[in-house]
Amino acid sequence: MSINTRQYSNIDIAKLIAAFLVMMVHCPVLESFGQTAELFFVSTLPRLGVPFFFACSGYFFFNKLTYENGKIKRNKSNLNVLLKYMKRIVLLYAVWSLIYLIWSLPKWYLTGWLSPFAFVDYAIGAFMKGSHYHLWYILNLIYGILFGYIILSLFKKNTVLILCIALYILNILTYSYDWIDISFIGYINAFSGKIGELWNSATRAFPLMFFAYSYSSCDKSKSKKLNLALAFVSSIGLVTEILLLHNFSDNEKMYSYIIFTVPLQLALFSLLLNSKQINISTDKATLFRNVSTFFYCVHPIILEALDFPVYREANSIIKYLIAAAIVFCVSVFMVKLSKKKRLRFIKVMF
Repeated sequence: MSINTRQYSNIDIAKLIAAFLVMMVHCPVLESFGQTAELFFVSTLPRLGVPFFFACSGYFFFNKLTYENGKIKRNKSNLNVLLKYMKRIVLLYAVWSLIYLIWSLPKWYLTGWLSPFAFVDYAIGAFMKGSHYHLWYILNLIYGILFGYIILSLFKKNTVLILCIALYILNILTYSYDWIDISFIGYINAFSGKIGELWNSATRAFPLMFFAYSYSSCDKSKSKKLNLALAFVSSIGLVTEILLLHNFSDNEKMYSYIIFTVPLQLALFSLLLNSKQINISTDKATLFRNVSTFFYCVHPIILEALDFPVYREANSIIKYLIAAAIVFCVSVFMVKLSKKKRLRFIKVMF
């Protein structure tokens, strides 16, 4: 069964769960139980949400391409796959960037920031770091897919895999492990700060996408016992690594992309991919997939709209459950609304 006809209900359901996990990072679910509990929880399970999204994007995009001698074939078919994907993802980013621009205008006015310079700054930020704090992910997808397509057109997969390992090591040395005294890291951080998400897309987004594609394409990834063992060992490794980073470094809260993120990401994604798929209808699987995207994109608006005294003073778990329920209901409503003939334009939002 081809990648276009096979059902991936496990992945579709997991993407929705991952969207809820990402929201936990932005809506501190254990804040009422102390900073240590919140830091540790947010640094583990919820931080796997975005790497999982990268794994999905990498696997499904690079699997649609045809290869020759380990490189992407330079033909019209592959170019059409790239252009179709870029059209969808760029439009998604542009629409949500416009929505968040409009959403920000009242705040700009009240704080005295509203000016021509504010719009220029927003436009530059949209290209360099993401138009809103969570939209960096979509911007990374845009740059990461383009970077990966070019690299895989020039070099064989095995060479690209080695390059990705080197790039990811460079990423953790300039992120979670930048406290290590390595002379050239300071220069790299200064350079990466100037190019923003272009750097992260090359050293983080693309490697995470390509690792998932490479591992899920090999025969070993189909072994359930191997992946269960890898997930178990990686989970212990991830928790241990976070504890060590927390106790012996001053790089607090920057634990999203560390050493054990990769094997755990690969094991979980492969288990979902190769296990028996949950038996749900194609329409329901599509609904989960679309809702997860809308949920991810819209949740900061809901969180900011809920910023009033009664909500702020509530228990952090209650706050999260209220916000998550509202975001989920809004997302389902909008996705279903887009099925109406006159409202199909809503589909550009997911």
